[in-house]
Amino acid sequence: MRSICILTTRHHGDDNRVYHKEVKTLADAGYHVLFISPKNPNRGYKNVEYFEIPFVPRKELKPILKTVYNEITVKHQIDILHFQDPELLLFGLKVKRKTNIKVIYDVHEDYKSEMLLKRYLSKIKRYFYSLAVPFLEKRADKRFDAIVVADNFIKNNFSNKNTIILFNYPDIDKLGKTFEPDINKRKKYDIIFPGTTTPFIFQRLVDITKICRELGCPIKCIIIASDTYKTEREANYKYLETLGDFKDDVILHDKIPTEEIPLFLRESKIGVAPLPDNEKYRKNIATKIFEYMYYYLPVLTSDIPPEKQFIDGFENGYIFNPNNPEVFAKKIIELKNNPAISNSLGQNGHKLVVERWNWNSEKEKLINLYSKLLEEINNDN
Repeated sequence: MRSICILTTRHHGDDNRVYHKEVKTLADAGYHVLFISPKNPNRGYKNVEYFEIPFVPRKELKPILKTVYNEITVKHQIDILHFQDPELLLFGLKVKRKTNIKVIYDVHEDYKSEMLLKRYLSKIKRYFYSLAVPFLEKRADKRFDAIVVADNFIKNNFSNKNTIILFNYPDIDKLGKTFEPDINKRKKYDIIFPGTTTPFIFQRLVDITKICRELGCPIKCIIIASDTYKTEREANYKYLETLGDFKDDVILHDKIPTEEIPLFLRESKIGVAPLPDNEKYRKNIATKIFEYMYYYLPVLTSDIPPEKQFIDGFENGYIFNPNNPEVFAKKIIELKNNPAISNSLGQNGHKLVVERWNWNSEKEKLINLYSKLLEEINNDN
C-alpha cells in the first residue's frame, strides 16, 4: 500500500475539502493516508493515520515542521506530500530539494489578493505577503510535481503541466436526502447566509432585510458565522441597530460544524450571497451556492465572474450588482409572492448539482493525478 501525506497547518482537522473530500477519497482509493493537521482527533477512518499538531502563529512553525519532516521522511517514508497552505511553500520546496518525495501544492485561494484583505495584518505586512506568496508560488510552479487548484480563475496563476482543477463542489453522498423539496412549505427562514461575513457582506444582508420590511414584506434572515475579530463583532452589532425595533429580523448564529449546516438550509427559502466586487472575490467561487442549489434554494448572488458562470443561463437564480441591496430585496419579495417560480428555480439548481456540479465528478481527477505520479515513481525505480 502506497503511503501519502496530506498536510495543513491552517485548516481544522474536520475541514470539508481537505478531510472529508480529499483525505477520504484517497483512503477509499486504497492509499495509506497520513493526515497531519491542527485539531485533529482520531476518527478511525479506514486507511487514515492521524497526527495532530498545535495551531500556532507562523513565526512559531519551525519546530513543528521539523517534527513533521521527521514523520514523513523517517517514520513513514511517504511517496507523496500534498500540502494545503501558502505558509508551507518553503517547507514543500525543502522536501522537494532534499528527498525523492513527490510534492503537490493545493491552492484554495488567490493568495495575492487575499493577503491584501487580511484585516489583522498591518498594511506593510499585507503588502509584503502579497508579493512574497506569488514569488514562492512561481518557484513552486516550476519545481513541484503537481498543482491542485480550487477553481478555473486560480489556474491562470500556474503553468505546471500537472495542474488540475478540483472544484469544491459538494459531496452529495454526504448530504441529507430527507427534506422538503417544496421550499414554500419551509417556515423558519426566508433567506440564509452560512459562511465568513466580511463587513461588506454583513451590512448588505442587514440592508436587504431592512429594505424588505420598508417595502411591506418583512423577512427572517439567518446568518451563520463566527466573529473572528472583536472589532468586527462590535461593528456588526452596532450595524444591527439600524434595524431599530426590528433587530429580530436578523438572526445571528455562531459558526457550526459543516455537517450541521444542512439543518438550516432545509428550513430556508432563498440562498443569498452578496459578495463584494473586488480582486479576491473575482477569483474565487463561493461554494455555498452549490449547497443552496442542492437544497432547492433559488440563488441570489453578485454579478461577478466566478458566480455568474454557474447562474447566468441556468434558470437557478439571479445575479445583481452587489452595491445595490434594493434589487436583492425586491427579488426576494417577488419570489415570496410567486411560489411556482421559486420552486422552478430550486428544482433546476438541484438537478444541476445532482447531475453535474458535485464531488463525484471531481474525485476521479484527484485519483488519476495520484496514479500518474505513482507511475512516475515506479518508472524512476
